[in-house]
Amino acid sequence: MVLTRATEYDADTNPHGIVSLGVAENFLMQQECFEIFTSALKNMTPLDLSYGDSLWGSRRINKALSGFLNDYFHPVTEIKPDHLITGVGCSAVLDQLFYTLLDEGDAILVAAPYYTGFDRDLISRGKVKLIPIHLPIERTFTPEGLELFEAKYEELKKEGTRVRAVIVCNPQNPMGRPYPRETLLAYARFCEEKDLHLVSDEIYGMSVYENAKYPGAVPFTSFLSLDSDKELPGITFEKARLHVVYGMGKDFCANGFRIGALITPANPTLIRTMANTSKLMKLSSPADIIWSSLLNDKKTLSNFLKTNKERLGEAQAFVRNWFEERGVVVADSNAGNFVWVNIGERLGGIDIATEKNIFQKLLDSGVYIGPGTAYHYDVPGWYRITFSVARKNLLTGLERIERILGFQPLKK
Repeated sequence: MVLTRATEYDADTNPHGIVSLGVAENFLMQQECFEIFTSALKNMTPLDLSYGDSLWGSRRINKALSGFLNDYFHPVTEIKPDHLITGVGCSAVLDQLFYTLLDEGDAILVAAPYYTGFDRDLISRGKVKLIPIHLPIERTFTPEGLELFEAKYEELKKEGTRVRAVIVCNPQNPMGRPYPRETLLAYARFCEEKDLHLVSDEIYGMSVYENAKYPGAVPFTSFLSLDSDKELPGITFEKARLHVVYGMGKDFCANGFRIGALITPANPTLIRTMANTSKLMKLSSPADIIWSSLLNDKKTLSNFLKTNKERLGEAQAFVRNWFEERGVVVADSNAGNFVWVNIGERLGGIDIATEKNIFQKLLDSGVYIGPGTAYHYDVPGWYRITFSVARKNLLTGLERIERILGFQPLKK
């Protein structure tokens, strides 16, 4: 779904346009972003007008990003600049990664629901198969969920399909929750036993906020922080199979800057292989300057992340309360910039066709939200709602949902 200037809502210039509550963009830190990013461009040097000091990522951004990861992702092994390679967004990095690792027809396993962009990022060029594992919601974040991965792996093996990798989105999108440490270890054990690559998309790692209504929330744990030698007794986890992807778009509220990175501390061969074609996704100098400048300014960085988390928590609480006051179940979450809501149950239960019809009806009436089917969810009625938009836009979108679906506040 792409909204253009002609169709997108603006209170002054296009009041009848579409309010987007279906794209994971964070507008809560816009003023801070303008000030910090504009100032950062003053750090430009003559070198930035050339190809720079490396065709596969400047030394500046690699050094700044590795330092950030060491400070905030708590890796068991220190991340060094030559452990990563950057590209124009996580989509480009994932495309390059899977094109390098897999052959046409190979399969990747992923828990559903999952980020719909994986359908484009992982398979468009490499012609691989992305296989959803439909987990009951109560098992999605537990080690027991890997039993269904095991069953699907064996099923595909009998069919002659070669499974080569597992991808995890941690924190999870669209459900907005980090995975518990024991579940990450279960993924690592499964991948070691089956000799699979383990890819973790951790783009929301620093967008984890406090949620007073979710006392059982777990903090973000990066796969990089797992000490497999101590925490996986009985097996030797081959660290070269672990690949983490991170980027600027979500935690730093700048989807348009297109900065992503692959971090793979124990696989220099993969880094060198991807470096051969990395010019195809090399960062622009302005984007490189802006993010590296912020990452190197420890005080500003800390304040930025702290403020963003506070605003995410406040916005999430507002939207959650709005839906719950109208009898709509909102799944527990403490990460990302969206909530996962069960509109279908509020309407007395719906099927997939009705879910799609509701989506279209809302879109035709000027509000865009993400239907569960877009995330390959097999339980009808769930939708992803982005809450990190300007409050006046958010209120307009919610008012349209209320009017179209008849969601009046319930009497207390």
